[in-house]
Order: sequence, then structure tokens, then C-alpha cells
Amino acid sequence: MKWVRRGENARALGLGGVLLAGFLFFGSVVNAHEPLGEWLFFHYALAWVLALVLLGSSFVGGYGLLEYLGGARFSKREELTVATAVGVLTFGLLVFFIGLVGGLWAGSFYAIPAILVAVGWSRAARDLPRFVRLLRRVELRVAAWQLCAWALAAVALWLIYVQLLTPEAFGFDERWYHLPIAQRYALTGSTGRFEEGFWQQANPQLASYLYTWAFLTPRVLLFDRLEACAHIEFVLFLATLAQVPVLARRLAPRLRHPVSALVLLTFPCIYLYDGNLHVGADHVAAFFAIPAALAALRCLRELSPRSAVVFAACAGGLALTKFTAWCVVVPLLVLVGGRGVWLSIRRRPGAFVGLATAVGACLLVTAPVWLRNLVWFRDPLYPFLHEHFPSRPWNPDAPGPIAAMQTLMQGQSLASNDFLEALKATLTFSFIPNDWFVFHRDVPIFGSLFTLTLPCLLFVKRPARLVAAHACVMLSLLLWHLLHHADRYLQVLLPWMAAVTAACLARVWEYGWLARGPLLGLVALQLVWGGDVPFLRTHNLLDDSPVRVAEAFLASGFEQKPRRLVPYEPLGTIGEATPEDAVILAHDLVTILGLDRRWVTDVHESRFSYGVLRTPERIHRELSALHVTHLLWTNTALGRDSLASDFAFLDYALHYAEDPEVISGYTLARVPKDPPPATHDDARVVVLSCGPPYPTGVYRLSDLRLPVVNAGPAPPAEPLPDGPHAALATASFAAVERRCHPKVNVPPRFRLSQMRGRVELYVAGVANQ
Repeated sequence: MKWVRRGENARALGLGGVLLAGFLFFGSVVNAHEPLGEWLFFHYALAWVLALVLLGSSFVGGYGLLEYLGGARFSKREELTVATAVGVLTFGLLVFFIGLVGGLWAGSFYAIPAILVAVGWSRAARDLPRFVRLLRRVELRVAAWQLCAWALAAVALWLIYVQLLTPEAFGFDERWYHLPIAQRYALTGSTGRFEEGFWQQANPQLASYLYTWAFLTPRVLLFDRLEACAHIEFVLFLATLAQVPVLARRLAPRLRHPVSALVLLTFPCIYLYDGNLHVGADHVAAFFAIPAALAALRCLRELSPRSAVVFAACAGGLALTKFTAWCVVVPLLVLVGGRGVWLSIRRRPGAFVGLATAVGACLLVTAPVWLRNLVWFRDPLYPFLHEHFPSRPWNPDAPGPIAAMQTLMQGQSLASNDFLEALKATLTFSFIPNDWFVFHRDVPIFGSLFTLTLPCLLFVKRPARLVAAHACVMLSLLLWHLLHHADRYLQVLLPWMAAVTAACLARVWEYGWLARGPLLGLVALQLVWGGDVPFLRTHNLLDDSPVRVAEAFLASGFEQKPRRLVPYEPLGTIGEATPEDAVILAHDLVTILGLDRRWVTDVHESRFSYGVLRTPERIHRELSALHVTHLLWTNTALGRDSLASDFAFLDYALHYAEDPEVISGYTLARVPKDPPPATHDDARVVVLSCGPPYPTGVYRLSDLRLPVVNAGPAPPAEPLPDGPHAALATASFAAVERRCHPKVNVPPRFRLSQMRGRVELYVAGVANQ
């Protein structure tokens, strides 16, 4: 029979050869239409690999660390949930601490996940056969209703995922600081202090530390690094979905179906900007919410030092990711702290040690925020406590932009200290939007199943666990409203809501079809109401829906769009026009992601004010101290700093910066090597306005340092008895508000340099272009 086997092998070899030839032929055909290296599939595959490496190494490392912290006292499902959270926290802290010593480079990209795998490999390898046996025992029988539920879930997940397939759909804050900070860490190799005192660096940074690792990926495009960040957020969201049944089962022990995870997908807010996944920190913080709750429940049963450390790690993950996550952290601290105090009063053995360990561990885990800010900025909440702490770096005009930013953050009445209003909002938050009107007007899209099932607690038997869980959520809602009640900041609370709602639905289901019928109707109504949410064209950076923009991007290869893998044009072109070691000052620019170069910002920083420096020579020395090599600005002033700052910057940039080049509305210029000549002149400025803060007249440049918010009275101005033209003959700058001075002809020696709202800013002695 050997000849038979040889014949079969020959046939198989022939078939393989034919198929391989077909593969190569077809590859050559499609490669002629679009080179294989430019296929989006390979870019997304790389992003998936990086995201899974981060999550997988975090799980292995956390699984090993949890063994030293008494992880066996959890059920196996809870242990896996908590272990992954501990590992992700450790991953981010490794990036932070390695960066503190300037150790972030290509080698760190491989070393960080390798360290975590090495820490947990022994235990993971030992338990792997057990996991394999458990998987083999899993029955794949799926009821028809479950099959329908999972099919709907697949559609929902695709609608969430597709929005992440193009960096153009990322959110505003993500382009402003979450991702640019991570990129700057990777480019500089350090997570040290930004010397200009950028305020956003003082925020909790765990999400940015995770994204920093993606930016360390060697020899790939910026597009690949950005998509890796997006996929990291998505896999953490998938992990959050997997956590929901774990907590729901604790609240309703009879609930066995993993389909309870899908309750989270019934909340329409996760499909619409800015509650959706857009590579921010909200969903990264939400990933820690359920592990923190499970760790707190363990502390309620046994407040030992080990359980206290596990709780501190999980709660610390929340606190290190977002300040607004404290609405979830505080109830947990109240539970664990109250339990510790009660047991200590009753002199329970070890209770005081456990309580002291919890306090110490929480302080230690959160030190990368409060201690870092104290050391770097001398202000634990820099820059907002500058009146009580000697903040550094600092300039006399810094309070003005701080007040302007606080006013912007609190727009649309998103902050409140009214306790009764906050108490009412715990019941109305899902029906009355708490958001900027531009996002989705007054249409309630958050999701109301949690609120609508709340009255069911009056009828179910043995509701104690559900009542306690609902009380925790309600307390968090109260704190959320008092702290900063934008709908987006509820994403950190959403996993709790989903688990509590799933448990409540399961309890209602036990009462037969008299209860099941209305329950199914309520769920169906919520699903149908939110069915169009992913397609609403409300993304304020796109004026469209992320789904439509992503679908258009996926077709860009067929349409042969040039530079489709260069995000945020023209910033990519601007970055390519500078040397790789360039340091670009992004003047009055908020969204700077895309330059792919080291950057320094003069927005939301406290080190210097152009209005205080005033002269070109002093401005040059400050920029040189920050190693700035290039300036980048547009013809529109942001208007959050003083009028003097705008004129002082334009004076330096237009008179002394070298080789200016206009690229799609941006001006790029080199910082000169030699400083401008020193001068102490206080230039004259003609202001032609419609009223406050500066009445029409002639001012000195130093007079124009009034802040944008709470400006107060302006310094006295020289009048214009002979009209503006005589004053313009001796002035260096002019500010003209055309709606009140439409017929004023500014002399040709002035150049219209920027628009500050409706005010035209003119600089003398610059050639008009």
C-alpha cells in the first residue's frame, strides 16, 4: 500500500502547489491595484496584537501578584477579574516609574510586558491545565433567545468598534492632552515634569501611561500607534463587559447566564460622542469599577492587610485614571473605612491593622498623583490650589487663564453645590441630559433601565443585596452631580449600573410571565429608542457621526486618497517639514496631535506669560530655556490669555522668527539662534473697541494684561481727539473691532496678523502677505 500513500502525498503536494500558485497570482493582481503593505487589515492586525499583548501580559502578571496577596480567597471568576485589574495598574505604573528615570525607549516596549509575564508565569503555567479542562467542560448549547441576544450584541459591538477605525473620530480631550502627553513621554523617553507647567499633566495619567507603551512601538507609522491606543481601550471595554456577570452573580446568585454582560450594551450613551469609546480615560477608569467593588466586598468580610492592599490597588486604578472617578471611589472608601472603624471599636483581632494597611496602601498607590504634584508643582491639585500652595512654575498672569478654563469647564451649569438638586438628579439623570447642548440637544440618550427598574425593589423577595447595591450607585450619582455632572463622567459608573440592572432583571424574571412580558417590553422600548444613536451626526469635531466617517475611511483605499494614513492633516505635513529632533511651540493650539514631534504648549501652562515677558529678547530667552526650535501658530487667537500676550507673541514671531512658511492656514517658523536686541520700550497700542474691557484709546502694551474672566476696570487710556489715524502713526500695534469702527483704514505699514474673536489684531513693521 506504499504506492497508494505515495500517490496521495503526490496529490496533496500537487494541490498545495496549485493553491500556492493561485495565492501568489491573486496577490500579484490585487497588489497592482493597492500595495499589500498599505492594506488596512495589517495595520489593524498589528493594533489587535499590541492591545492583546498589553491585556494578556497584565492578566498573567496580575494573576501572579494576586497569589501573594491572598487571591485564593476570591471565587475563581472574581479572582480573574481582580487579577486583570491589578495587572493593568501594574503595567501603567511600570511605564511611569521607568519613565521617571528616562528609561522609555524601544527596549522598554519589549521589557514591560516581559516583566509582567515573568512575574506571573509560574502560577499561570501551573493553572493552565485546569483552565483547559474547564473549557472542555463548557457546553455550547445556546437557547434561541440567547442566540438572538448574542447576535444583537455582535452588531452593537461592531457599531462601537467601527468608530475606532480612524483617528479622525477620536475625541477632543484625546487630541488635546491624553494622547499628546503619551506621545511626548515616548518621544522624550521620560514621564518627568513638563517644564512649561502644562496643567493637564497634573491630572491622573494612568490611561496616558498605557497609551505611552503603544507610542513606543518601533518602526511603525503614527497611524499604527494611534490605532493601537484605540484597540487598547476597546479590549479593556471587552474586559469590562466580561466583568458585569461576575458582579451581577454576586447580587443575584441564581443568575448563571453570561448574557447578563449584554445589559451594558443597552445603554445608548456608549454609542454617541462623547460617551462612546474615543481613546480617552473614561472607559479605562470604568474597567476598574467592578474589580474595586469586588475587592471592597472582600474587605467587608475580612479586613486583613492582604485584602486591604488588593482593595487599594483596584480603587487606586480608578483614582489614578480620572479625578471624576472619585464619585465611585468615595462610596467604597466609606464602606471599607466604616467597616474597619466598626471592627476596631469592637476590638476584633487584626481589624485596626487591616484598616491602617488600607489607609497606607491607598496613599501609596495614589502617590503618583498627589505626591508627584507636590514634588513637581508644590500643589497637589495644581494649578487650582495656587491660592493656598506656592505653586511652581508660576507667573503673575496665570490666574487669568485658570479662571477662563474653569469657566469653560463649568459651562452649561455642569457644576453645582445644590444638594437638593443633586438629590433630585439621582432619579432624573437619565431623562434630563446633563451635557453640553451641542452634543445631543435635550434628547435623553444615556439609558434608563437602571432608573426604571428601581421601583421593582419594592416587590421582589429578599432584596437586601439589591437595595445595598442600588444605594451605592445612588450615592455615586449624588457625588457625580456635585462634582461635575457631565454625562460622560458617568461612564465610570456604568459597569455598576449594568451589573445592578442585570441582577434586578434576573430577579424580576423569576416571577413568571406576568412580570416577564412587561419586562421584555421595557427592554425592547429602550433598544428601539436607542437604535439610531450610533448614527447621530453630533461629533463636534467632525460635524458627522463617527460611524459614517469610519466607513468613508475604510473606502479610502479604493478611492485612492493620498496620504490617507497620515492623520490630522495638515499637522502631519507640518511635522514632516521639521527635523526629527525639533521641539515645536504650539501657540494657542489645543488639538496638536498629529505633529509627531516633541512639543511645548503655551496654552494652559503657568511658567510664562508673553504679556509679562513683553519684549522679544525676554520671550526668546524663555523659549530657548525650553529648547524650542520652531513656532507654530494660526491666524486665529484662542482668546484665553490677555491681549498683551497676543501682541507680544506676534511681535516676536513676525519680526524675529526665521523662514516662515504658511501650510494650510498654519504658520511654521524657526526660532533664531541669536536673541533679539534687548529693549525696554513699552510699545503703544491703539484700541478701537465697542466697549469693555478696553474703551477706545491709546494704551501701553503693559496696560493690556487684564484677564479674560473678571477683567475689572481697564487702566486709563489716552484719548483720540484727532481721530485714530494720528495715533496709528506712532503706534506699534492696533486692535480694531470692526462692528463699531467699520470705516477705519489701518495704514499699510500694519499687517492684519490675527483675529481675536471679532477683534482684528494688527502689527506694525511687517510686510503684508
